[in-house]
Amino acid sequence: MNPTLKFIYAAAAVLLAGAAGMAIAAGADLGQTQKQTTNWTAIAMFAMTIGAVLLGYPVAFTLAGVGLIFATLGIVLGVFDVAILSALVGRYFGTMTNETLVAVPLFVFMGVMLERSK
Repeated sequence: MNPTLKFIYAAAAVLLAGAAGMAIAAGADLGQTQKQTTNWTAIAMFAMTIGAVLLGYPVAFTLAGVGLIFATLGIVLGVFDVAILSALVGRYFGTMTNETLVAVPLFVFMGVMLERSK
């Protein structure tokens, strides 16, 4: 398949998934339960993540970006608490100060260096 055509199809999929997710979430009746809204937004979030990865965005940026987009959407709809986002800072700091996890990037670097050495 032509790379340009593949890019256009992936871009269309991401735009349609994002638009569908936002339309479904924005059109959600306030009388609906939180679980019903969460089900639709989860499907839209999955579709948007797959579409962004197909577009060629790095997985780390895709997961972070889609997560923040849908967190903002959840805050606007009132189904996501803002306090959860403020708790992330403490979790990130705790993970960064964990001495066991600090060694993981060093092991990956060592593996790459050993693989490329002759």
